[in-house]
Amino acid sequence: MKNERKLPQRLTARVRPDDVYPLFSRHKVRLKFDVLEGSEDGPPKVLIEGDKISLEYLAKLILAQAEDEDCGVQLMTGQRVIADDSPMGVHIHRLPCMNK
Repeated sequence: MKNERKLPQRLTARVRPDDVYPLFSRHKVRLKFDVLEGSEDGPPKVLIEGDKISLEYLAKLILAQAEDEDCGVQLMTGQRVIADDSPMGVHIHRLPCMNK
């Protein structure tokens, strides 16, 4: 595609969750997390919103968390990757929990 932005390098080696953001430091990562109300079509849903780069960042963060020794990582409102209009952050927790 002509105007496609180049994505950051693939995760080929084991990367810790804290190491993912520097891979994207040259990009504007902005994620929004929200709850979509339930309706007659079904229960409430979680909204994860972002552009291609932002969703790629989240995917790599989840993959890094799956391989990490610590079982949890969180993205909170006020952090640079969370959009200003995001009413909530997210906690990514791998099971089984290693802290129990």
